[in-house]
Amino acid sequence: MDIHDLRVFSAVARHLHYTRAARELGLSQPAVSARIAVLEKDLGVRLLQRAGRGMALTAAGEVLTVEAARVLTRVDAARQAVEEVKGLLRGRIRIGASTTPGIYIVPRAAARFAKVYPGVTIEVRVGNTLQVEEAVLRGELHAAVVGGHLAARDLRSEVLCEDELIVFAAPDHPLARKRTVELEEVLQHPFAVREKGSATRERFERWLAEKGLACRAGVELGSPEAVKHAVTEGAWLGALSRVALAWEMEAGRLKEIRVKGLDLRRQFRVIRHGEGEGGRAVEEWVRVLKETVAK
Repeated sequence: MDIHDLRVFSAVARHLHYTRAARELGLSQPAVSARIAVLEKDLGVRLLQRAGRGMALTAAGEVLTVEAARVLTRVDAARQAVEEVKGLLRGRIRIGASTTPGIYIVPRAAARFAKVYPGVTIEVRVGNTLQVEEAVLRGELHAAVVGGHLAARDLRSEVLCEDELIVFAAPDHPLARKRTVELEEVLQHPFAVREKGSATRERFERWLAEKGLACRAGVELGSPEAVKHAVTEGAWLGALSRVALAWEMEAGRLKEIRVKGLDLRRQFRVIRHGEGEGGRAVEEWVRVLKETVAK
């Protein structure tokens, strides 16, 4: 079994698409197909199968996806260690982020990191908190920044910074004209909400549920930017991170609804696998990330 074949397979398993995997790897589509064929012949089992117009992993493919991630993580760690012994800080680190920090925090930190360590390539993957946490557990990511409750005990976790969810609306919304609003009055209006699996949505709904309440979802959207655009039209309220709303509120495009008794503070956290893979490069990334947030 060839390491290169495992990298090719991992890319195909992630995209479930030969052409997209080939583009990521810088290979031709026929070359990717050929490497998968070689790997399947070597193992004596099919790893991928047709599923409608696309493809899906077989049972063997599912197993190999997990094991390949572990092997490739260790190979990358070995390469990183050798580079560090040579006195160089080079290589690649794979960073994840849930949507809010992935849009508003991590890109700035990545730019600062690149200025100091131009020899290290940073790959950033953004998804909802559950997706990112699972990727760290599988060894696909060296570290990640998330804003939600962690389901896994096998992850190292430390606080990065404090955050707060706030309710907001378009400036011409009826509630935007009031100095303060009762929670029950707010919940009479429909909300533009994030998708299920979002830490932002989970935090808001859990806080309401503890009070025996719930909000009415008028529309479900897959990113904070989409929620903001929807709310500016005036049909819905929204609940997002204050970090995500800073520019729009300063520009007067959106307005905070001050809700009596609302307390939706939370923490953004840095998570890493319990084994601490990634070496010095990941430690330096976390340091730069903390400095970026502090400033």
